[in-house]
Amino acid sequence: NYSKRVHSDPSIIIFTIYNILISKASEKEDLIIGFPILGEMGNDTEISKHLNFIINRLPIRNKIEKGKTFSYLLNEVKHKVLEAFRNQNYPISELYFELDIDHDPSYSFLFNLAFSWFNKKTEKRKEKSTVGTYVFENRKVLFDIFFKGTEAKNKFNISIEYSTLLFKKSTIIRFKERFLTLIDDILKNDEKKIEDIEIFFPD
Repeated sequence: NYSKRVHSDPSIIIFTIYNILISKASEKEDLIIGFPILGEMGNDTEISKHLNFIINRLPIRNKIEKGKTFSYLLNEVKHKVLEAFRNQNYPISELYFELDIDHDPSYSFLFNLAFSWFNKKTEKRKEKSTVGTYVFENRKVLFDIFFKGTEAKNKFNISIEYSTLLFKKSTIIRFKERFLTLIDDILKNDEKKIEDIEIFFPD
């Protein structure tokens, strides 16, 4: 499948596509998206594997420049995520302090978009995978839009949590539809330039 061919985990592929979608919707090339993760509890990684809460958030900065192809951008994103994971134990509160940003646990001022991925590896991946998406309303959220991906039994489920103070449900549903179309378009031709990927967002 595509993931094996490009030597990238599905989480990185979906995260890269998410970046493109946000870039197209916002008409911005320079993005910072939070990547919430489970941090390590000392040297006991077995403990962290079973904890189901976020204890650190990695800000991942990507530049979705028009002249790049998807395959090129994917490789860039992969290296940035891997580099960020090497520094995952650096407290986000310290970064807020160094940047002189107010740290409010109820809201992230460094980034207001987030992505997470949880992998339930119960069997080997087959050649064909399916993607399901779900939309959740939330009036009080830490992030304006939060894409949460789960991989299990060769199926990818993606839930979209969003702030109802900023978005209508119909807007997020259109957002979800564009996301699914974007996945299909990119997997057909990953050498297409970002500027040539067309996504229409009706007013």
